[in-house]
Amino acid sequence: MRHADRHLLLNALSFSLIYHCANWLAVRSGAQQHVMLAAEQDLPFIAWMILPYSLSLLFFALPFWLARKRDDLPSIRHISHRFLIATSLAGLMFLWWPLRQQHTIPSGDVSFGIFYQWLHSVDQPYNQLPSLHVVYACLGWYFIRPALRLQWQRFLLDGAALLLVASTLFTYQHHLADVVSGIALAAICLRWRLDATKPGVALYYVLAAAWAANLGIYSGHWWLLYPAFSWLLVARAYQHHRANFLNKQNGKFNWQIWLLYAPYLLSYRISWLVQRFLLRPDILPRHISAQWMTGPRLSAAEARRLPAGTIVVDCSAELSEQPVIMARGAAGELTYLHIPMLDIVQPDAAVCDALFVTLQPALDQGKTIYLHCAMGFHRCRLITARLQETP
Repeated sequence: MRHADRHLLLNALSFSLIYHCANWLAVRSGAQQHVMLAAEQDLPFIAWMILPYSLSLLFFALPFWLARKRDDLPSIRHISHRFLIATSLAGLMFLWWPLRQQHTIPSGDVSFGIFYQWLHSVDQPYNQLPSLHVVYACLGWYFIRPALRLQWQRFLLDGAALLLVASTLFTYQHHLADVVSGIALAAICLRWRLDATKPGVALYYVLAAAWAANLGIYSGHWWLLYPAFSWLLVARAYQHHRANFLNKQNGKFNWQIWLLYAPYLLSYRISWLVQRFLLRPDILPRHISAQWMTGPRLSAAEARRLPAGTIVVDCSAELSEQPVIMARGAAGELTYLHIPMLDIVQPDAAVCDALFVTLQPALDQGKTIYLHCAMGFHRCRLITARLQETP
């Protein structure tokens, strides 16, 4: 998948999970509160407005499609992070302040009825303030407009965005306060300072921690505060680019680290097990030259098959090393080096260069190097690319 496709999928899944979870909780709570003004009681119902109302998906997806054509990763992240923040903040509002739409669609009006039947089959009269339709219309308009070169195209986009915002009122899906708060939330997200040149790993962990904490408090399942705290610590490490934040010693973690980071460490271990099972043979170790091998953290059987004298370079910060490797290292059969690097983010160039300098004497002696991270995909490939660029 291309970068834009992955970010679009991330946002679509986040929206689906957050929106429908908030809807389900609102239904269970029997929410009846509303923010309808007295002046809105006589607002007319305009059936055909369901057509511009349906444009929300286009305003959500088109920015990613336009960025996909350029394949400009910072631009894609700039778009993706703002949609993700908007969805998360709106979802937290839905969680703590569930509101119900007060208007009822006239029963005698059957025009465009099939559209309304489909809408009501997938949606409930909750998740009101702020209106995500309005938020996505504003964000989409902001990111799409600069890509349109002709004036008539921009005029058409402006009209579609205005109709979409207005349709939330005239299809009886939202109230005026929902629209105003949706515009305000979009403005806040657009002004949010984020470094789009780097992966938003810290942001993802912060949002995951926020949701775990809020759901724990909301439901009374206080144990959810534990993973929330752990994920905040991980977010802090990524924010400050602290690759050795888990302090792995002799290929394993001490009990204090397990106490603080168990949700994070266990999730990586489970991910390693699942991917080793599902992604064969793509995840197997592979030779990139006569002396260099790269791949994932090895299984016990694979570790036993490593040739004697191999230098195992462990770049994973978040997985303990295979005990077989540590045992063979203690017996003098292998050499183990731990060079921690954070997953997903770009490896530090100085660390890579220092690694090559350290390994050069072993390469000159004809020894084999096995370089691995967690799965053998991101860090290994980036380090290999830098090795091949090094004179």
